[in-house]
Amino acid sequence: MSAVAEMLETAVHREADFFQMIENSPVALAIVQRPGRLNAFNCAFERLFNVAPSRKPTLLTDLIPVQNRKEAEELLSELFYGSRKRFQFETQTGESQNRLLRWIAWPAHSGQKDVEWALLTVEDRSDAALVEQRLRQAEKLEMVGRLAGGVAHDFNNVMTGVLLYCDLLISVLDREHRARSYAEEIRQAGIQATGLRANY
Repeated sequence: MSAVAEMLETAVHREADFFQMIENSPVALAIVQRPGRLNAFNCAFERLFNVAPSRKPTLLTDLIPVQNRKEAEELLSELFYGSRKRFQFETQTGESQNRLLRWIAWPAHSGQKDVEWALLTVEDRSDAALVEQRLRQAEKLEMVGRLAGGVAHDFNNVMTGVLLYCDLLISVLDREHRARSYAEEIRQAGIQATGLRANY
């Protein structure tokens, strides 16, 4: 076998290995031709959108939620006609908008200004979005806890002053004095209030 034939055979094997690697990639990948026609996609893409090669959707926008289609069409047009180098956007689908997908596309340059095809990746970020949402909720709860702790601290400071003044008032009043029973009632209510705060 000649050196040229060996080089050609090696190149063919490398190309086959490369396409096999793309086909088995865990990342959803697709090739989109102008004006937005899906040309090919890998197994991860099939699983993500529950599509089979035999019933391939003709247009990328068929997979995008209705509310995002116009934006996707504009981005694709800008990408194919050279006014955009890449694009990224997110869509939410599902009854409670719980499926978050991130779409990223970039052109394959053929040396011309107009691009004939682009490579697209789609990432399901639903789990990451759920984690972010829970983190935000935890941060809000922490902030509410800090606020409640500050209010409780301020309340305790005020009640300490009230109880001290009640004790001073009781110490200078005779047992028969009518105001002493009022001071004792105020003191008892203050003690109950501080006990109530401690329970929370």
